[in-house]
Amino acid sequence: MISRKLFIYSLSISGWLLCAINVFAQKPAWTEYEDRISMFPKSEYVVGFNSDGNVSSNEADDIQEELLEYARIQLIESINVTIKSIGTLNITNVNTQTHEYFKKTSASYSKVSLTGLQTETYYDKKQKEAYAIAYAHRPTLVKSYVNQIKKDGETISRKMQSAGNFYSKGDNQNALKNYFETLPLFREIEEAYTLIIALEGGTISEIEKSIEEINSYKYTVNEAIANIQQSNNLNLSDLAYMMAKGYQLQTNKPSRPIRLANFTYQDTKMTSQFSKRWGTLFEKMLVDVADYPIASASADSYYADINPFKETATTDSQTPLYIITGTFWEEGEKVRIISILRDIETGKALASMEGSMSSQILSDNNILVKPENFEEAYSELKTFAKDDISGSELIVDTWTNHGEENLIYTEGETMNVYVKVNKPCYIRFIYHTADGSKVLLLDNYYIDESNVNKVYKIPEDFECTGPFGVETLQVNAQTVTFSPLNVRNEYGYDFIIDDLEEVLANTRGFKKKEEVLLAEKRILITTMQN
Repeated sequence: MISRKLFIYSLSISGWLLCAINVFAQKPAWTEYEDRISMFPKSEYVVGFNSDGNVSSNEADDIQEELLEYARIQLIESINVTIKSIGTLNITNVNTQTHEYFKKTSASYSKVSLTGLQTETYYDKKQKEAYAIAYAHRPTLVKSYVNQIKKDGETISRKMQSAGNFYSKGDNQNALKNYFETLPLFREIEEAYTLIIALEGGTISEIEKSIEEINSYKYTVNEAIANIQQSNNLNLSDLAYMMAKGYQLQTNKPSRPIRLANFTYQDTKMTSQFSKRWGTLFEKMLVDVADYPIASASADSYYADINPFKETATTDSQTPLYIITGTFWEEGEKVRIISILRDIETGKALASMEGSMSSQILSDNNILVKPENFEEAYSELKTFAKDDISGSELIVDTWTNHGEENLIYTEGETMNVYVKVNKPCYIRFIYHTADGSKVLLLDNYYIDESNVNKVYKIPEDFECTGPFGVETLQVNAQTVTFSPLNVRNEYGYDFIIDDLEEVLANTRGFKKKEEVLLAEKRILITTMQN
């Protein structure tokens, strides 16, 4: 668990800045809640909306641009929540096979910008109120992603044919290069498929035939790569070398550093002992074999003066423009690793590699693939996913000195926590430890108008100690005070007596009331011994 030593606070919000459309005519109907839901019914549109009062005419343009940023964040995050819920709870109207495929495809999903997004802003001079809305038509979005899947499938087919021609001539190098170039296209298709199911609430028959064909392509490509590289019986070091070599063949040496994230178990976003062992080995191979400049994953400067949903390119030659993320999957007696190199700013997959090895090798070396408390942590994950909060004008963000995703802390390490909000609100901070305890670290901490959009470092640090496993940082924010939780004080900490469902019901209790804004952010952390 992470125990407290001195405690810090901060929040970070992020999003893609879009050009504001100033409207000085009659006040648009969409500024009113009832009119907005009538104009943009949930079944037809995805919508993000934000507003602010007491805005002077001198600051109206800047505030509208900021509100538009928040509206887009809200829209994207609502889709992210849907994707997580579908993957965790199987709430969509699809069969088991399709749902399992969705879980695997959604694991590669990145916060990419949506096509066809429209925006509007309005400033009411008389009332000194500013408004912004971002919206997209669901059927139009779905159609664009269906077309993208078909187009990428055709490109993959052509590259496979070229690869086959090179292989038949004994040119294994160019055969491999063409096969490798299909891998980021598979990732692109997976993201498009993920978005289609999230937007539709289920799959659509129009695309199923294409998906089946693309799955057969993927099997053929993986078999061909394994055959050329003779990579059917790899150990961990061999697999890391093979994947690093694949990246070298797909890309030129980047001129800017690449951030290597900890790989996570299947679609859970949980890390494990394997994550740490693989990360150390793969980083070495990326440097030695691919000649990649790997940057530290520390987040001490990761969020400095930038938005975490979109990193802004700078002239600093040490600022990473790319990131490698990945997942690992138990498939019978094998463990398959899937990795993706992305442009941080756009989220576009630039290269991808995958490969598998015998799970017996990991077992023989006492390397755990799953986190130590996986069953308990996954059960908690499903409880969190029920009635998850999304679509609020209030946005809260939280991160640590190691970032906000794929986190690993080892015994003795210190964790710092930061929080940022976009509106005045009350904060509740709960830490869920590996042994099932729930510690109320902060309650009804008020962030006033003067501290909105400022980074707070929580005034305590946390030291990593046992018990070890997956733990959760839960931060809730709302515009009214929280109802009290039942706690008992031990060793200077307030331990929550209520079970998790009671805690969530209490914390999310104002969800139905429009006048009360609320938001939630959770971070998964894996703690382990050195």
